[in-house]
Amino acid sequence: MVVRYKTGGLRPCYNLFQCRGSVLWRALTVATPCAIFSAVLKMLIGLGALQAGGIFGFMNWSEDQMLLLNNAPWTGFTSSVAFLVVFRTGQAYTRFTQAAADCYAMRAQWLDVANALFAFTQHSKEAKADIDMFKRRLVRLIGLLHACALHELSMASATAQELQNVKSDLPDIHVPDVAGSFNLEDVKLLSSTRQRVTLVQHWVQVLIVQAMKSGVLSIPPPICSRAIQQIGNGKTAFHSALKTATIPFPFPYCQTCNLLLIMHYLCTPIILQSWVSSATLSFGLSMMTVMSLWCLDYIATDLEAPFLPGPNRLDLKELQQQFLSELAVLIKPSADTPPSEVEAGGKETAKLLEFLGNLREE
Repeated sequence: MVVRYKTGGLRPCYNLFQCRGSVLWRALTVATPCAIFSAVLKMLIGLGALQAGGIFGFMNWSEDQMLLLNNAPWTGFTSSVAFLVVFRTGQAYTRFTQAAADCYAMRAQWLDVANALFAFTQHSKEAKADIDMFKRRLVRLIGLLHACALHELSMASATAQELQNVKSDLPDIHVPDVAGSFNLEDVKLLSSTRQRVTLVQHWVQVLIVQAMKSGVLSIPPPICSRAIQQIGNGKTAFHSALKTATIPFPFPYCQTCNLLLIMHYLCTPIILQSWVSSATLSFGLSMMTVMSLWCLDYIATDLEAPFLPGPNRLDLKELQQQFLSELAVLIKPSADTPPSEVEAGGKETAKLLEFLGNLREE
């Protein structure tokens, strides 16, 4: 999952030294050579080493020749680069938040399917063994459906070079620890197709229709059809997330940003050293200018692909584990019995108040 950080007081100072998920250190490695070159160039010009008769006299550079008298062209160029990079970062953040919203919408819809169908079995006249078997099969299939969806999102985001690293960070395709499993033919069918989400979704819908016919789901069909509709809503959210995973940020825009960043990187030490009086100022200004732009570019690069492994991207394994833990709560027999009413002031009330107090402390 994305990196958690603290705010308030002196905590922002502590965040500066956090390495996990930080782009500062990556940008620092890029900006440092540029700043050093700017400082060294300023020193050489100040010592006259680049003029005729100096150590590098064949270059015949003087301080007057290096001076950019009109700073408007450089200011306009830097502003253009900054605008393009900031716009790309904003679009990358929009892609990231949309992908996260789609994943949680998909998860909420499919979890509500299991929740509603479990409730629909309350007044079934079928044998308890049949009802329990339906619940176990439903939990396995819903958990498998969610895992296959996250698996496909991660694989769709990866390029051929990234595929090997992605496979090691894919969510495990398993379900809560309930009795029973899938038979060998089901496993072979699932592994033989790439359209696993569609296949498992169909299995869930067939299971619901069979339960309605057998009487395990003792609810009128118009009400029960709501569960099938929610499965479709979850599939819609999945395809919305798949759109983000399969359609990358436009290559021409990315290529243009990279070209302008490199041009800015090469020109910065030459231009800035002519505006300052010391090598120290030349070093500092070059460092700040280059580092700020490259930080934004690295942020955009991390956020543009939210389903790939990385500290600034969605943790698909954690999302799957959270989903399975919620399903595991539903499968417990005690979950089918709503809390009963007790007298105020009793031991049960005291324990409830203690529990609520512990929740406030968490």
